[in-house]
Amino acid sequence: MGRTTKTYERLDALEAAFREQLIAQLTTCAAGRNDLLFFASRFRPPHYPKSLSTEVADELVAQADAIRALCVKLRSPFSDTLASRFLECVRRWADHADHHRGSARTIAVGLLAEIQSPSTPAED
Repeated sequence: MGRTTKTYERLDALEAAFREQLIAQLTTCAAGRNDLLFFASRFRPPHYPKSLSTEVADELVAQADAIRALCVKLRSPFSDTLASRFLECVRRWADHADHHRGSARTIAVGLLAEIQSPSTPAED
């Protein structure tokens, strides 16, 4: 097995684990039980207290970063991944200038719908 094959297998495993964890967290958020799902410390607005927990979001962002690193290494488009879509949602949620961004629950419901859609690029 070549080095590239192993890297692709590692990427596939990371993406599968990320997808599983993200769906579980999105389901919780969509049910109204985790409104901080998209609140990652890296994207924390300066006026937010540092004491707010960002553990779940930070873990998902770290996994997305690992997926991005492997995509770069393999010259594979990161923009086609679910990890990329999650990071877009995190950035959008943190953008308080966007008055149409919606609540965490609204964003979670939308992303779940995208994931469950048969034509979702992240599933290809």
